[in-house]
Amino acid sequence: MKQAFGVLKRIQRLLWVALCGVALLGCDRGPERILELAEGGIYAGALSPDAQTATIGSVLHGGSLWNVPDHARLFNWNLDSDIDAGQFSIFTTVAYSSNGQRVLTAQGRTFVVWSSTTGQAIFFYEAPDNIRSAALDDEGLNVLLGLEDGSAALFSLVTGQIIVRLRGHQGPIYSLALAADGRRAVTGSDDNTAILWDLPSGMPLHRITHDNQVRTVALSASGVYAFSVGQRSEGLVWNTTSGQIVRRLPMNRDSMTVARFVDNDAMLLTGDRVRKVILWQLTDSSKQRQWRLKGEGLYTRSSGEIMDIRRVAGGALVLGADGRISLLQ
Repeated sequence: MKQAFGVLKRIQRLLWVALCGVALLGCDRGPERILELAEGGIYAGALSPDAQTATIGSVLHGGSLWNVPDHARLFNWNLDSDIDAGQFSIFTTVAYSSNGQRVLTAQGRTFVVWSSTTGQAIFFYEAPDNIRSAALDDEGLNVLLGLEDGSAALFSLVTGQIIVRLRGHQGPIYSLALAADGRRAVTGSDDNTAILWDLPSGMPLHRITHDNQVRTVALSASGVYAFSVGQRSEGLVWNTTSGQIVRRLPMNRDSMTVARFVDNDAMLLTGDRVRKVILWQLTDSSKQRQWRLKGEGLYTRSSGEIMDIRRVAGGALVLGADGRISLLQ
């Protein structure tokens, strides 16, 4: 009897491995390694393009930049706060330049661009309205801000002037992405639409309508594709030249918070509000891999949002609202 039971258990284990190996079939894998950056969670955060550093706006200790491989805090970033009295800046938006040399932090209407190598503040400006999203260009010389009033503003950090104001949304812009050449951008708004913009002229090129608020958008590195998704509705991959939808991703049960085109635009990496990370195969809109982060502590239900995600060899590096970085393989 014991031998029969042992054989049965081995068969069950083999079947589990087989099932999880075939398109995952709903099987969630956990993280291989976890690094804690902020004990009380974070308001905002971002991973550098090379996944070597992370910048967070901590609930308890303000802003800081971390070396991820060494798990070491390199810089503390705060504005006009009395740190000795335990008061810190509340950064609700964080963004890296494409080259990783500059980092933007925003609090209300105020935004600062810092050097990721020296830790020094380089630019300090006020936006026309409260900042809800941001993106820096390759060199960190221009910044695109998504604002509470439904407009987006492209700033020159050299002159301190607004280059162009994008007006076309009827709700706050909670997500945006800037093309590598700085000539196009996509914005997502609470008005249920995503818009592709021509930045030199400030004119909208394409408008995609969703069934719900659009809080996650992305642009491919090649500039050929854009992605947008409404809350708990299907995700759409569309061609930036024609505006035609080329892929529909079944995300109707999820509230996505971040998305990135990876692997030469062949795949899409997404994170949601309940610790789930999915690698999508865009050739057939299927799930290539799926992971779920662990949750623990008093704030488990409220700290499950994925703040940022980067592709690394064999998997992904993920920054969560709980203030932890997880390596998924």
